[in-house]
Amino acid sequence: MRELPDRGGHAYRTGGAERSLPPGTLIPFEDETFHVVVKGDNLKTIAQRYGVSEAWLIRRNRLQNNNLELDSNLIVPKQAPAKAK
Repeated sequence: MRELPDRGGHAYRTGGAERSLPPGTLIPFEDETFHVVVKGDNLKTIAQRYGVSEAWLIRRNRLQNNNLELDSNLIVPKQAPAKAK
């Protein structure tokens, strides 16, 4: 973290916001979020959970194959709110 002065001359911490992201870093759109891969996850179950196809997950996350690494982040659609009965 760096400390920068604000307009009043007071220091504040930036939290690293001044650093740019590495090239190729995927950022979710407004209607997307991250899913953290846990043991037992595979493309089929994740696709079913979020209502998309496996092909969508592969394209959106630029996956080279069907292998998922534990604790990696996949971009997925935000889930729609549950319908009230």
